[in-house]
Amino acid sequence: MMDFKALLIENGVKTIDRVSREIAREFRRIIGPVKTLLRKDVITKDEMIQILKVAPLHEKAIITLMTSSGLRIRIALNLRLENFKDNIWDESLSCYTIRDY
Repeated sequence: MMDFKALLIENGVKTIDRVSREIAREFRRIIGPVKTLLRKDVITKDEMIQILKVAPLHEKAIITLMTSSGLRIRIALNLRLENFKDNIWDESLSCYTIRDY
């Protein structure tokens, strides 16, 4: 009986460890070294509330969008109305969805 790992490799399927190493290597090549996230770099819930209290309405919308969706600032600022998909007649959509073009 043929070894399963050998069968995968023979058919061009790489093992998970090998794929994850390649992804990490490609990420470092494109993005650069990853900075360690420190406690001082993370904003607390209370700090977020303070920011939202004083921010103008359009900034509140951007901040809320980014914190609820995980979008980066560049992506959030480049969104246009046509990126949002909403059908008020479709009750299965509980919120807006964002289309990536």
